[in-house]
Amino acid sequence: MTEVVEDIVIVGAGIAGLTTSLGLHRGGDRELSIGIIESLKVSGSAILLWTNAWKALDACWDC
Repeated sequence: MTEVVEDIVIVGAGIAGLTTSLGLHRGGDRELSIGIIESLKVSGSAILLWTNAWKALDACWDC
């Protein structure tokens, strides 16, 4: 059995968990995201972010 050491563990790989994981990764932290699904869904969804929202996210990650 291999031991894995991470700085942060994120439980939940939805949009918030994955966004948090990406931000931490860009900041240099080692993180592990865990998400559990019983089966893949046939339907899906999307998220729309305006240009200023992307700029805000980029500015936040550069801090």
